[in-house]
Amino acid sequence: NALTCKSCSINDPFCSLPRDDDIRQCENDNDICYSWFHRVGGKITVERDCMPIMSPEYDLMKKMINYDDHGCVKRMGTFDCFTFCSHDLCN
Repeated sequence: NALTCKSCSINDPFCSLPRDDDIRQCENDNDICYSWFHRVGGKITVERDCMPIMSPEYDLMKKMINYDDHGCVKRMGTFDCFTFCSHDLCN
């Protein structure tokens, strides 16, 4: 069965708050839930959704955190944290 994940856009200022009202059923059985916390200077944005494990975005994010299920990367002026999980509403 496909997962149910929390879902909100990186442009949603309330996405960083813990809430379960924005959820969606993933399209494919091999999709996973993810969260992406992104900080540039003093601005913090968050994105939550489903992601296919066969996508280039998934490969890039996993590579950045050494193929772990969660981790953070600090680069020039930015700080990114990614979490991947495979049970309902885990993101």
